[in-house]
Amino acid sequence: REYLQVMNQIAAGQVSDALRAQSNEISKNIFIFKRETRD
Repeated sequence: REYLQVMNQIAAGQVSDALRAQSNEISKNIFIFKRETRD
């Protein structure tokens, strides 16, 4: 039972890391897009 909790926490941590990386990519792309359209 505790083992499952640990596995869930690890999985949740990996998911949030992936989401964070994804949102960083998206915001970076939006920033680049805005900069290019302004020029």
